[in-house]
Amino acid sequence: MQQEVQFDRDLYRFLEMAVEIWPTFQAGVRHLHEVGYPASDSFLPQRAYNTMSESQFRKTIIDDIFEFIMTHDVKIDDLYDYLSDILGLLMIEEDLIGGSSNPCSIEYMANFTHSVIQDLTDGKRDKIDHFELNIY
Repeated sequence: MQQEVQFDRDLYRFLEMAVEIWPTFQAGVRHLHEVGYPASDSFLPQRAYNTMSESQFRKTIIDDIFEFIMTHDVKIDDLYDYLSDILGLLMIEEDLIGGSSNPCSIEYMANFTHSVIQDLTDGKRDKIDHFELNIY
C-alpha cells in the first residue's frame, strides 16, 4: 500500500536522498574549508559556510533548497540555477558523461526535482518511489 502524501515531509526526504548521492556535491564538500561566500547574485544565503562541518553544511543546503522551493513558484531553470550556485560556492564545475540524462547531473536533478514537486502537488509519490528504488 502506498504511503499517504505529505508534501513537506516527502519533498524534504527526497532532497535528503538527492543531495546524499550527488557525487559532485560530495566531492566539493571535502574541500568545504576552502570556500568563500556565495556570489552577491547567488540564490544562496550569505553565510560562513567554510566554518561548518560537512554534515552541518549538507543539512543547511538541504534546508535552504527546501525553503527556496516552499517560498517560490519554482521553475526548472530556477532549480538549475540554485544547484549551479551550490557548485559555484564549492568551486566545482560539473562535467559529466551523459549530460542531462545522467542522474548525477544538476540538469537531471533540476528536472527530476521539478517532477517530484508536480507529483506531490497532484497527491502522488510515484517519482519519489522511483528515485528511491532505482537511483538511491
